[in-house]
Amino acid sequence: MKKNKRYVAPVIAAFVIFCLYLYIGKIFSSETAGAVMGVLSDGFFAAAVLVGGIGLISFAGKFGTFDMLSYGTRRFLGNFIHSLRDGTPKTFYDYKVKKDKDGRGYLKEFCKVGAVCLILGVIMLVLYFIL
Repeated sequence: MKKNKRYVAPVIAAFVIFCLYLYIGKIFSSETAGAVMGVLSDGFFAAAVLVGGIGLISFAGKFGTFDMLSYGTRRFLGNFIHSLRDGTPKTFYDYKVKKDKDGRGYLKEFCKVGAVCLILGVIMLVLYFIL
């Protein structure tokens, strides 16, 4: 059950983005089934790009892509916030070794929800061209 709780945030985010896009696309004033499928397709694609994009950025960060940016920000803010200064290693090498030792993860749930939204968007796009 705890594993399924991880999906709550990406599903809610995708649902909110999807509903906002339906509202902006004026789905209820669409006259044809093709126009409805077009708005549904656009809504699913928007949710896929935003939610799936967060997952893909976190996947890129798993390989240390943003380590230098994170280390530099911590070192700079450590001048003002002493708890950050105490927890940050003195050199970037030590910081990177510590991050590798602690293990790196990524937001798999965001990637999966984004992929589902992308598949639903493609299905709605095919229905748009059929209808």
